[in-house]
Amino acid sequence: MGISELKIPTAQRFDLDAEMSDSSSDIPHTLPTRKEFEKQLRTLGIDNYSLVVVYGKRGMDSTPRAWWMLKSAGVQNVSLANGELAAWIAAGNRTEFWEDKAASQNKRNITVSSSFGSNSVNMQWLRARGSQLEIPIVDARSIERYHGEVEEPHKGLNRGHIPGAINIPFTTLQANGQLVSLDQLRSIFDQHLGCANRPFIAYCGSRVTACVVLFAASLIGQHGLLYDGSWSKWGRQDYDNPVATKDEV
Repeated sequence: MGISELKIPTAQRFDLDAEMSDSSSDIPHTLPTRKEFEKQLRTLGIDNYSLVVVYGKRGMDSTPRAWWMLKSAGVQNVSLANGELAAWIAAGNRTEFWEDKAASQNKRNITVSSSFGSNSVNMQWLRARGSQLEIPIVDARSIERYHGEVEEPHKGLNRGHIPGAINIPFTTLQANGQLVSLDQLRSIFDQHLGCANRPFIAYCGSRVTACVVLFAASLIGQHGLLYDGSWSKWGRQDYDNPVATKDEV
């Protein structure tokens, strides 16, 4: 029996690789339409005033994406478990088996905000501002991917990063499956951004781990926007966007 077969009792599945992304897009983890997301949240029994706690199997690598989507949709009370399912099990807490695609028996009405997704910027917005952009851009990928020293995991992508972007790997904000302390987070953001309350734009490879940076920033009162295209869009070889590598930093 693997951990993937277990869940915390009453938990519902929020699958970023399936129904919680736009299946018609060839770019991974693209936001679903407002109406489709509304439908999925109703199926999970979530309304605008639900208290939602999100956890995952691998610490906080992907759960902040769910937090970002839910907050953008207008769900008021969203929290993340600071840890992973393995820690819950190790502490002796009860689990149960998943029943595939089991829907909540308590379906609720929800109206996804008309501003769903507006806490982000797109590629055209970034390109139009270019070097004139006054807000720092944060790349949440590994330093090796940022510098273009390794191949990208998806085909057809250039190596490197958006020119001028600062590298804050999402992994540096975590230790043992949990976020580091608030003091450590303040120190990291202050070190990279010059002050701990400077707004910024974050991106990653496929719009998931950048949300780790955004969530961590929110805990210390810092505001960030997501470039939701991320490297899977900016880095496409057929888009001819400017790209920087280690030699050009």
